[in-house]
Amino acid sequence: MTISKLDFALHYAALGIPVMPLHFIKPDGACSCGKPKGDPKCKPGKHPYGRLVPHGLTDASTDPDLVREWFNGTPYNIGFCSGEISQIFALDRDDRDQGDQSLADLEAQYGPLPDTARQHTGNGMHYLFNLPPGRAIRNSAKKLAPGLDIRGLGGYIVAAPSVHENGRTYTWEGDVLPTRQQIANAPAWLLDLIEQANASAQKKTAQPQSNPQSNRNNELGLAVFHWPNQIRDGEGREDFILRAAGHLRGKGLEQGSIEQILLDYNCMHIIPPLDEDAVLDRARRYQSADPTQPAAANDDDWPDPQPLADNLPPVPPFDLKLLPKQIAAYVQDVAERMSCPVDFPAIAALVALSSAIGSRIHCKPYKNGTWLVPAGAWGMVVGAPSAIKSPPLSEMLRPLHGMDKQAAEQYACGLVQYNIDKALYDHTVKTAVKNNTNVVVMAAPTEPRMTRYIVNDTTYEMLVAIAQANPMGFLIWRDELIGWFHSLTKDNQKEARSLYLTGWSGTEGYATDRIGRGHVRADCVNLSILGTIQPNVLRQIVHDAVSGGGGDDGLIQRFQLAVFPDPVRQFEKVDRDPDYTAMQHYEGLIQQLINLDPATLGASITLDGTPCLPFDDEAQVIFDAWRQKLENRLRATDSEEHPAIIAHLGKYRSLFPKLALVLHLAAGKTGPIGKHAAHRANFWTIYLEAHARRLYHTATNRAMQCAVALANKLKAGQLKDGFTRSDVLIKEWASLRTAEEVATALTVLRDMNWLTAIEDRRTGGRPAERFRISPKVKRAA
Repeated sequence: MTISKLDFALHYAALGIPVMPLHFIKPDGACSCGKPKGDPKCKPGKHPYGRLVPHGLTDASTDPDLVREWFNGTPYNIGFCSGEISQIFALDRDDRDQGDQSLADLEAQYGPLPDTARQHTGNGMHYLFNLPPGRAIRNSAKKLAPGLDIRGLGGYIVAAPSVHENGRTYTWEGDVLPTRQQIANAPAWLLDLIEQANASAQKKTAQPQSNPQSNRNNELGLAVFHWPNQIRDGEGREDFILRAAGHLRGKGLEQGSIEQILLDYNCMHIIPPLDEDAVLDRARRYQSADPTQPAAANDDDWPDPQPLADNLPPVPPFDLKLLPKQIAAYVQDVAERMSCPVDFPAIAALVALSSAIGSRIHCKPYKNGTWLVPAGAWGMVVGAPSAIKSPPLSEMLRPLHGMDKQAAEQYACGLVQYNIDKALYDHTVKTAVKNNTNVVVMAAPTEPRMTRYIVNDTTYEMLVAIAQANPMGFLIWRDELIGWFHSLTKDNQKEARSLYLTGWSGTEGYATDRIGRGHVRADCVNLSILGTIQPNVLRQIVHDAVSGGGGDDGLIQRFQLAVFPDPVRQFEKVDRDPDYTAMQHYEGLIQQLINLDPATLGASITLDGTPCLPFDDEAQVIFDAWRQKLENRLRATDSEEHPAIIAHLGKYRSLFPKLALVLHLAAGKTGPIGKHAAHRANFWTIYLEAHARRLYHTATNRAMQCAVALANKLKAGQLKDGFTRSDVLIKEWASLRTAEEVATALTVLRDMNWLTAIEDRRTGGRPAERFRISPKVKRAA
């Protein structure tokens, strides 16, 4: 049986060893990173695939879902982490540099290595050992002996079945996947030699050589230099190495010592460590420069600026199997006729169905207790102005619009009759009082209430009155949600925002007491919402919510049915009649759900009279497993998730039951909610989470957005070489208006080789930090 690359990666993850995708070797022998074959700045097939793991080792994972996403049918090589994160280190034998002879000599002197998991590489062998407790095993290259490297703290190796640049495939000894039990403890002699080699290198680098320039540099203040204990990704790792090299050079150290000091510092204090080539590149830059002056540079002195791409996280295509068959047929028909993503009408259909059910019947997730989840949902479609968002949504809401119009006409007729009856009643009462008779007055007529299915724009006081007359719920349709969001940020709309936050659950009441209006009470407020919004507009709203601003109250997280699909790139004219069979089924289903009878569905009745449907035994198992996994993620103390994602997923507790209830009834089922609806609900949550991550990315990736804004100004020549932070701030460019935004942009551009920072000590006072622009940036522009 052939074992796939995914199987290998999942096996490593199951051993507790984080993995990550690396670039791969293309058929022509070049690396997939795009650098030409033979480029000294590229290690073909060995460096992290930046689009998927932009932070390298810190993005490596043992999460099986993420591992499947990376390696299912993809050509990526596999990176296999060493050090504390996996409790493993590796001895890397490179036979091109006589590593086989070096190891043979060591084994002849100290004894053979123990039998351990070993892997054939393109040019030698990897030997895996358990990381010894209390001993730091750092990465090293050729310190132990020629051709022998160590991959330990902050390192990784390429793992089978990756492909080497010479075309050979990495394989485990005996073609057997390793287990933890097969990984041996390293012999004491090997650990001692590793420590001795590192200590010797450190001692060597600690001996500065005499240099007449040293005294002058110390006089200039170059000896005052701060070495942070830790520098993390995004904190200017490359820039610090560059400045540290200048500092050490100014103290008179020779180049070899500088390089070794910085390699050791990189291994011990930079998280994650930079690639050794990147450290050496910066350690060797401007070797002959006077550190007190801006160094002149030509194109060859600079590494290639890395591309800045504010790429959105991927989202899966919508699977029509998530919907009952006939609803899926109508959704597909609408998407094809309007040349829009199928996600648009699908979300609109699900929100419309949820609104139609409302509080008429609830899901009871647990057989005991009082937890009830009604239908009703908040949906949002995100797309560019030209993405054709509104037409498909309007199409799916057409049945509700029709019923709302009909209800308004009935209300108008009922109001006319009420006014007649009220006038007759008032006349009868007045006559009886005038004649002082004891005639029994007729019962007072009841003023009709307008049944509402769709509401567009209303004050919150009127919204309470509408909810009072419509306790089963209704839908708020806003073609453009931006106006709705902005209205709720005003100081005089705090009560309105509170009402919407309450109405999301569909189980709470709401009351207002106002002079002139008196007491207005809605015993149950169940609000569904559907609308469209543009990505650029949404970005600031989400940023305000996730950064602790006034929007950080859970409003945006309540849009559980939010989708941000890839656009349909190719327009196709479709001039045909709708699928009338599917359309009529959909319209009939909406009416059926609005008029549903809980008794005919086999609903149970709670003590307070609420109809509900439980899960059957199979569906209960599915829900319990899903809930347990969700809670584990939400409560993990070592989670690296952004707090915004955690807050959003926290609202998913009610999403699964809600979706299962709606899909169960939409499929025409009765009785307890079954496994088919539960499976669909499970897959819906996976689909919606991917879209939520894309939605929050528009705000949580502010660093890259600021960097792109500044990069565009550099390419346009709007900043001169040697500019300062103040030069940027004074311009008040979009995304660069605050000191934090400017600092973030500068950090990213330095890390991406667009800029480097230098200290200008010619100011006569405190040194000024100036930024040099890569000549390659200016040439490319």
